[in-house]
Amino acid sequence: MRTITIGGRVTPTEYETLPKIASGSGQILGKWVCKVLLRGTRTEKADPHLISEMVGIQLLFMITHALMPRGEKISADQFQAVTKSVQST
Repeated sequence: MRTITIGGRVTPTEYETLPKIASGSGQILGKWVCKVLLRGTRTEKADPHLISEMVGIQLLFMITHALMPRGEKISADQFQAVTKSVQST
């Protein structure tokens, strides 16, 4: 049973809008606000596919960027080989 109250300040416009949003969700304002607050505290698990794509992009950048300070240029064939290598990891 919930017994603790939390407060906050809103503008008059927000005060008019929030009950309408809550009502549209089929809830009274207090229960709707509580659900929204608690939903914000839940941590989502990261998508492993997204993480692997980000790591791949980082690896591609690091490999190709390492050549720049030495003034080396990468050919299209070398870039394609690097890309295939990154995709296979």
